[in-house]
Amino acid sequence: SRLSSVLGAREPLARIFHGVKELAGDATLGTIGACEGSRLHLILCSQRLVATASLDGTARLWCAESGECLHTLRGHRGTVTCAAFSPDGSQVLTASRDCTAKVWSSETGACR
Repeated sequence: SRLSSVLGAREPLARIFHGVKELAGDATLGTIGACEGSRLHLILCSQRLVATASLDGTARLWCAESGECLHTLRGHRGTVTCAAFSPDGSQVLTASRDCTAKVWSSETGACR
């Protein structure tokens, strides 16, 4: 599956941002608005998945390379305050202000 190929990648992925603008493709530091003294953010991902927690009661799994949302994890009744991967990346644990924690499959997005 597409997610299996994303999870199977082993080389770290590096992305550079100036604010919300990414240094990618033909972009230069100048075209993304960076100049001397600008702060840049280097994001290193050993896995190709990124998990985010949200005020809307969901968490999302994203492809770190493309930025595509692969799964929206729904089931909490309150703000999702954190999301963390298991050591092998196969599961995601989320915690919410509704006083629950849930374990999800990284592959399918299903709650276990």
